[in-house]
Amino acid sequence: MTEATAAPGSNALRKLEIEEPTNRLFVHRISMALIPFFIHLGITPNTVSIMGALSGVMAAWFYFEYQSTLACILGFVCMIGWHIFDGADGQLARQTGQVSAAGFVIDGVCDYVTFVCVYVALGIALSASFGNEVWFAVFGAGASHAIQAAAFEMQREFYIRWTGADPVKQADDIKGEQVQQTGVAGLIARGYKAVQEPFRPIPYALERQLFLEHAEPVASGSVSHAYRQHFQNVVLHWSILSANNRTIGIFIFCILGSPLAYFMYEIIVLNLVLFWLLKRNRSAAMAFKTQIKA
Repeated sequence: MTEATAAPGSNALRKLEIEEPTNRLFVHRISMALIPFFIHLGITPNTVSIMGALSGVMAAWFYFEYQSTLACILGFVCMIGWHIFDGADGQLARQTGQVSAAGFVIDGVCDYVTFVCVYVALGIALSASFGNEVWFAVFGAGASHAIQAAAFEMQREFYIRWTGADPVKQADDIKGEQVQQTGVAGLIARGYKAVQEPFRPIPYALERQLFLEHAEPVASGSVSHAYRQHFQNVVLHWSILSANNRTIGIFIFCILGSPLAYFMYEIIVLNLVLFWLLKRNRSAAMAFKTQIKA
């Protein structure tokens, strides 16, 4: 993300225990190697975000010619470039002290630019063969993608906060930062949070109850331990809905000559996965609540 991996004010440092292998072993290693280079040249986090968006636009340009194997490979390489820049901007922001609400929004916009451009490019290419009806699948996949991505990010944000040293204090800090956000950036950030709200892993009522009952640092630490115990594997399973897996999926379906099948996969299969993950969240939340009550 751009100037913050999560919302401003949160403990945004990535946790390797919930990081998917493609990020941990490849993407983030390259991203971190680029940070000194960006700092030396005075490149800002927002500029890195824009560089990532341009990589996404190039990916869309190549995927428009999905019937060419070479074009598919080049599109895939450009999307990997976007992932690398996307992993670098947030780390650069933290290391240079440029974290801001505006950067959070710019990063989110740049992230969506990549997939919007790729989806639209594939839609235009497919409409030549299947007619305008193909846009129903494109728009359905796009809407599903937006909801699934928001839900996935919420799981990571909650895990990072709830497994911190003092989740109660961090929650208060985040709320304070969100209240201070104004203008277009604040409006977009609040709208994004509204989309995420139905997918919170811990119900709001239970969260407030825990904050009241476990505000002391010692108790707060046991809450963090319990959350890690019950939600770590669940959050790892949520990575099925990550952007990395979508990038791989687009490449596989395109090189097989069937991007329309990818859109149906997004609408049907990944939405079924979303419902399964929500069910897993409920089970983990009940076990978490039982342990805390005990």
